[in-house]
Amino acid sequence: MAYYRAMYKKVVFIVATDEPKFAMRSVPNKFGDVYYTSHKQDVSNPIAFDMAAISLCNHTIISVGTFSFWGSYLSGGMVVAPSRYQGDDPGRYDLEIKHWDRQQEWFSWS
Repeated sequence: MAYYRAMYKKVVFIVATDEPKFAMRSVPNKFGDVYYTSHKQDVSNPIAFDMAAISLCNHTIISVGTFSFWGSYLSGGMVVAPSRYQGDDPGRYDLEIKHWDRQQEWFSWS
């Protein structure tokens, strides 16, 4: 998050999660720029809501998993992602900044 705060003057972070209490402890809102989604939202499909929110972001910070991968892939922009795990602790990993080029043939406009 510090990386994006240093690069851009005004940022907003959206933490898409089905465990908001854990997310609020893990990613505290110290600067007033973090917003948390929750699967208790008043929307008909909260999982689709989260995916749509992620896909509309300019850049993403993702965890290990297909949900965050696809959300960030659809959004484009820079991606801060784990590059590899270290040792037996899955909570410790290096971060890598990537830019994924989307293949236009994947998207059909007809």
